[in-house]
Amino acid sequence: MELYFIYDGFFDGTLKECLLEEIGMRQALQQKIQLVERETSSQNKTVVLIKATPGANYKNIVDALDEMVINGVTKYVLLEADSMEMATIAKSAF
Repeated sequence: MELYFIYDGFFDGTLKECLLEEIGMRQALQQKIQLVERETSSQNKTVVLIKATPGANYKNIVDALDEMVINGVTKYVLLEADSMEMATIAKSAF
């Protein structure tokens, strides 16, 4: 089973687990886009950080990038997960 993890804003040590299925990723992304639009009263303000873990494969990255295009996200960056995020994932029951 493949998973992805999400959090809002600054990393506070809390992760939400999601199954790595397109519809799950898409729904989570659309919810964030709607939230940002409500809070800013503007479109195209969403910024997404895609953070790959060592277990991520090429397909995982391409799927995430496809979701950016499908949902019209124009501001995104691909990064490696940092040590604090990796430690939280390792300690979790995921």
